[in-house]
Amino acid sequence: MKKLPDHWRAPVSMRLLSLALLTALLTSCVVAKRDPVTEIYINPESKPESQSKPATIPPVVITSGFLGSKLFDHDSGEVAWGHFLGGQQLVFRDDVQRRLALPMTGGDTLVEMRDALEPIEPMHNAVIELGSKEITVNAYPGLIHGLLIGAASDSSLEEEPSAADLRKWARSIEDEPQMSDPVRGVAFDWRRDVTEETPRLAKVIDRAYQEKLDQGYTGDSAKVDIVTHSLGALLVRYYLRYGTQALPEDGSAPVLDWRGAEKVRRAIFLGPPISGSLDSFKLLIEGGRPHPVMPKTPVQVSGSWVSLYQLMPDRNSNSVRSSEDGTEIDVYDIETWEKFGWGLLNRSHDSQQVLENLMPDLRSREARYQAARRYLEMCLKQALQLRTALNIPSSPPPGTSMHVFASNAWDTEGIAVIEPTSGKIVEMVKVPGDGRVTRSSALGDRRLDPDPTQAIESPVDWATVHFTSGEHFGMVADPTLINNLLYLLLQAP
Repeated sequence: MKKLPDHWRAPVSMRLLSLALLTALLTSCVVAKRDPVTEIYINPESKPESQSKPATIPPVVITSGFLGSKLFDHDSGEVAWGHFLGGQQLVFRDDVQRRLALPMTGGDTLVEMRDALEPIEPMHNAVIELGSKEITVNAYPGLIHGLLIGAASDSSLEEEPSAADLRKWARSIEDEPQMSDPVRGVAFDWRRDVTEETPRLAKVIDRAYQEKLDQGYTGDSAKVDIVTHSLGALLVRYYLRYGTQALPEDGSAPVLDWRGAEKVRRAIFLGPPISGSLDSFKLLIEGGRPHPVMPKTPVQVSGSWVSLYQLMPDRNSNSVRSSEDGTEIDVYDIETWEKFGWGLLNRSHDSQQVLENLMPDLRSREARYQAARRYLEMCLKQALQLRTALNIPSSPPPGTSMHVFASNAWDTEGIAVIEPTSGKIVEMVKVPGDGRVTRSSALGDRRLDPDPTQAIESPVDWATVHFTSGEHFGMVADPTLINNLLYLLLQAP
């Protein structure tokens, strides 16, 4: 394996959170009017006022969501995801398809089908080449990293910035002075089965935990806090429950002993798809844009990403229904995909051309189709096995708590109505959510016909539930969310 270039080793941006979460609202400035939140979280021992400092946070681990880590290609020696050419960002030429799509042949299990791409760092920002110039931009609009580093520290501000202001004014990390904040960002391959990526999370947590021990913390106070967004929620939930156990080959559930919670104090989930998301289902059967700024992705590329199947709505959630009689369509059944020609099993000429690109070693269309079918069947079985393991009701051990931030202010696709002959989506029913994840999915609410006066039924034992008006990618720009998040990290008993 090639040596990772020095430029991509452990960047300063990996250390972004004791004030990644603090800086937006908490950076001390000389202004005529002080933000009340800043007043609360200023270290009272820092005097005079002009030298007040934000409070010190012990190590906090952050996991991003889908697309949220840079991927380095050891074969080419280049960054495959996170460094783009202006005007050619994911146009999906032949070479780009082959580079980002996971291999669908060459092994008997999903674990064995690997490529040369490796996650190297959380994607706090991206580099875009424009001719002879390079610019650095916030790569994950609205997520924790970019928008919490500077907007509210502008000394010209006299009022609390809005969510839109935070997004607009966010600066790239290279523009900020180096900070010694104890941020522990987790880079993981967002394309693969999330259970395969748990050792990466465990390694970061172990380091942060040891650092707290070295600082003199003991008992539960030495445990680490985790803040996770979107797809990262599946990674964190599985790790807390099962540690780094692999999913058993016989299809059963791993041993639920909460071994991952041993070193975790609070796990804070932002917009988590606890019950899945129809966004991933649409990407798998129609292709589309994984992110609003990205061009359309062919279904054969998105269909190779194992994590998207794991993000599909739960079985028995009635999220995918027939337009004929309203009965649920089982999206985890390979025969359903074959019947409708969904995703990898689309037999159109264009689809077959893409598969030929992705499987150059297979000579015939039928051979490529059968390989795609086998791969799809493995992905569906793995996804259902993971979903089943995560949906076993269980409470974390004492000393570990889980907290969720959800939005119900945006119309969100909650039910897909399918024409039973063609398999096409004929209607998307909108429900409250954050634009990507429904309110009920974020809470893990299993009630199919909920009575608003009754308690939710969730496999997750939430210690606290918080609501925000933000949308999925930008919700952490909400000052109210940040205020509550800081309370959980710094002051909650």
